[in-house]
Amino acid sequence: MLSDAGWKAVEVNIMSGVGVTLQVDGMKVSFRLGRIQKNGMRLAIIIAEDISTLERWYSEDCPERRLFFRRVTTSAWTLKDQMTIAKMSKARCKRLGIDAGKKFTRYFPWWTQFGQLKKHLSRHAKTIEVCWPGA
Repeated sequence: MLSDAGWKAVEVNIMSGVGVTLQVDGMKVSFRLGRIQKNGMRLAIIIAEDISTLERWYSEDCPERRLFFRRVTTSAWTLKDQMTIAKMSKARCKRLGIDAGKKFTRYFPWWTQFGQLKKHLSRHAKTIEVCWPGA
């Protein structure tokens, strides 16, 4: 696992635009700062792997996707729908086949905050090492 100084060096490299390659549980993965189209243009930490690897991770439920991608769970219903469903009786919801607590999970190949990425990797990875260029 990385020390606090190691994480700080990783953060500085990513945020300065240089990027960094980490060896996480034996797999080398590169992270860099990039732009994403979400509510306008935003900066984000992007996984910089070849497109075929990202496509496989994105389409299959594999351990790599759960380890490197950002998981977001949201309600299947809009806020307006949730308010309407809350007014219905449980019997009516059951008759209509409505599950009020229905949620779905999406995975994104970017992180909007370095702290989230660090916390996720620290929690889910067994080993994390930095692959410094020329070392």
